[in-house]
Amino acid sequence: MKNKMSLVIFAVVLALTVWFVHERTVEAGNVEDHQNAVSSTTEVKKVTKKIKKNKKKHKRKQKAKEKKKRKITMGRFKLTAYCPCHECSEGWGRKTHSGAYAESDHTVAADLSVLNLGDWVTINGKKYKVEDSGGGVVGDHIDIFFDTHEEVEEFGVRYSNVNLWRY
Repeated sequence: MKNKMSLVIFAVVLALTVWFVHERTVEAGNVEDHQNAVSSTTEVKKVTKKIKKNKKKHKRKQKAKEKKKRKITMGRFKLTAYCPCHECSEGWGRKTHSGAYAESDHTVAADLSVLNLGDWVTINGKKYKVEDSGGGVVGDHIDIFFDTHEEVEEFGVRYSNVNLWRY
């Protein structure tokens, strides 16, 4: 990013310099300086072309990165919920297995033999990150983090298809 910015600044400064020299040489009527200004304009065009080429290359890399993202259908999972209360988290509170602090609408616990820490999953159209594990979370079972115990009780036990996103 820093190199791109430097290249853009260089191109702008070069273009302004060429324009300034060109204006001064035309006013003075000096043909030799005018020819130098024209060759500098050619250099500006080359630099501009190089910048455009690098932008296209960056866009191609971004598209390739997007294609690498794969959706893997994991199948039907049992869904339960937990919160930072002692009853749900056995005294761990918001601290997760990954070291991150659990966030509602973001953190889920999973069996680490099925999903890895850091994996992203979608459940009913919502995206969650696997940041935790739990003793009661075994096999095709995901525990979704909520802020309050009331939300946990309201959620209950559900079953849904889970998609895993690999990057």
